[in-house]
This record gives sequence, structure tokens and C-alpha cells, in this order.
Amino acid sequence: MQSNIATDNLYHQIVKRKLETTFDLDVLINIVQYEKLFPTISKIENALHKQYPDLIIFHIRTEQIQRMIKFYFKYHDKNGNLKKKFNIALLGVVNPEKQNCNLYHQSTIMNDPTKFKSNSFLINLNYLAGYLFLNQFFAFRIYKKLITQIIKLASDKSINILFTGPVSRPTSVIENATSIFLNHYMESFIIDDMKKSYLNLLGSYVNQKYLFCEDNVCVNELGHNRIAGLLFKYFEENYSLKKILYQY
Repeated sequence: MQSNIATDNLYHQIVKRKLETTFDLDVLINIVQYEKLFPTISKIENALHKQYPDLIIFHIRTEQIQRMIKFYFKYHDKNGNLKKKFNIALLGVVNPEKQNCNLYHQSTIMNDPTKFKSNSFLINLNYLAGYLFLNQFFAFRIYKKLITQIIKLASDKSINILFTGPVSRPTSVIENATSIFLNHYMESFIIDDMKKSYLNLLGSYVNQKYLFCEDNVCVNELGHNRIAGLLFKYFEENYSLKKILYQY
């Protein structure tokens, strides 16, 4: 979860308070975090064994897609050792999902804006190379398979489900375009093919106010308030809730 914003100001807590106040409900939120796609369905199944919700909200994220699209993938293993691999999906080489990566390792480049800007050309070139090797098609297909599994699981257990799309990614043109592509792909698949609910969260400004932190990746407090407002409006129009399982 985001550490630079107080927990009470995160959007799931904001919408929780709004629901409890407006509808006099006792709303319980169980947050299940996921980084890699392959173990995610097991995490959801384990959460359902512990608590049976009225609603699953699954947030579609761009980070997992970006890691799989990159042609050249650098990561740290569980011992903190730097590793370097290539992603060539056509050959079945997708290291972000297969390697034992430490996805929480702090990047010195990301923490230094000067270094990050100086490396932006190479970062964008890395994404472009991945697109040229068609890594995006494999990445989207893997995510689509996970969405299908989640829908089946919710259907088998008669649980309502809502999908929220990725937020914008203004840190770079290519990353933002990836969020837009992913949103369009998932919105069409989930609404048109699977006949499930989907909430579009794209957007960088509201009333000319910027919705992101200085890193241009994480949404700021205004962004969290915006997402909470969109969710609350959806709940007002579609649900009377007692419990929520939120998949983050």
C-alpha cells in the first residue's frame, strides 16, 4: 500500500466511511495485495476461505504489464543480488513472472529524479523494443486469463464482482499509453464479452488539479478522493452492501 499518504486518506478507507455514514452499514474491507499475476488466484481463494464477501473489487494494474513488456529486465533476487534477463514472450521467456524477484527493492534511479530523467530515453527504448518483440500481446493474454479465472471463481461462489481499471501513468508517454491500451482492452473484454461491471479510472487532472505525486506514478490525496467518489457513485447506483473484499 502507499506509504506517503495516511491510511485514512486512501480511497478504500474514504469510500468505506462514506458507505457507513450514508447507508448506516458496517463495512469490512479485506485487502489482498498482488504483484505477480500467476499466484494471484490462489491468494484470492485463500482470502475467500477466511471470509465470504458480498463483493469482490479487483483492481487492474499497469505495473505487472510493464514488467512483462520490457525487453531488458533488471531485478534483484531475494538476497538483494542484481540480475539481468531478456523478455522474449514469443520464445516463452517471461522473467518477471518466472523469476524469484524482490519486487520491493528500492531503485536508486527512481529515488533520484536527476538520474531518472537522464535514463528516460533508455527506459522508453526498452519498452519500444519489448513492443517490437510483441511482448504486450503475451502480457495482455496472461492478464486476461487471470480475469477469466477470477470471474469463474466469483460466479461459482455467487459473489458479485467489480473490476476497476488502471490509473493513468503520466511518468512517461509509453507507460501512459500502456495504461490506456490496457484499459481499453480490459474494458471491452470485461463488459462486452464477460458481461461484468467495470469502472474506468483513467485521468490525470480534475478541475485542472494534478492527481499524482511527484513520482508521477502514485496518485496523491486528491487522486484518492476522486477514485473514492467514483466508487461511491457506483455503489449508490448498484449495490446495498454489508461487506467488501477489496483486491488491491
